[in-house]
Amino acid sequence: MVLVSETDNGILTLRMEQPGGNKFTRPLLEALLDTFLNPPQDCTGIILTGSGRLFSVGGDLDGMVEGVNDGDPSRYVDDIVPLVNQVILAIRRCPLPVIAAVNGSAAGGALSLVFSCDFVVAQPGAKLSFAFGSLALSPDSGSSIALLEKGFPRSYLLRAFTTGAIATVSGTQEFGVYDAVVDPENLIPEAKSIISELQAGSLWTFSRTKMLFYSHQIDSIASQLDLEYRSIAESCKKNDFQQKVVDLHARLNP
Repeated sequence: MVLVSETDNGILTLRMEQPGGNKFTRPLLEALLDTFLNPPQDCTGIILTGSGRLFSVGGDLDGMVEGVNDGDPSRYVDDIVPLVNQVILAIRRCPLPVIAAVNGSAAGGALSLVFSCDFVVAQPGAKLSFAFGSLALSPDSGSSIALLEKGFPRSYLLRAFTTGAIATVSGTQEFGVYDAVVDPENLIPEAKSIISELQAGSLWTFSRTKMLFYSHQIDSIASQLDLEYRSIAESCKKNDFQQKVVDLHARLNP
């Protein structure tokens, strides 16, 4: 099972347990998409988190290398990114509060998965890897939208994505992009407390307010997601990407 679901007082916790660091695969993404499109009837909020020391490594390096070796370098992107984009849009359209609980490292497109959620709680030592530049790729999966919306400075992101920088939650806390930064053992309780606070108010009001916030943006977000997809697919055809991804895979698999 790549996605484990637990329900407590109407709050649904989704824990990614995809082998290989919760990498983006069709089974994982399809399970996420189905849940966000069809949450349980009595659900009052959704928490998305990872397992172990990882939230998600984002793209599957093995899948990328296989495509390069088979002479079809954009195959993995062509197969996966449109599905990731559907998940991102489903989170935006979900009438329930969606909280990312960042338990550990989040890399590449997983950053967009985090910051597309309505709220973000994180443990201070969790790492954020802006990995695209290290593979000569352009950002995808909503990365050029979600992180700006949450409050990351544009100049910071331009440098981080270009250089493939790695930061920590504590090192980016000054940007005000997190709703709470707490010790690991308090991560899920803190996320649940946000949903409980909303439960005590009016979830109907929340859902309508969220809809109003995004109503004028959904079409432009979908257009930007498509632009990102076409850009990263083009990036995959460049020699820089193909050499970098093969070299990285060799270093990680000596």
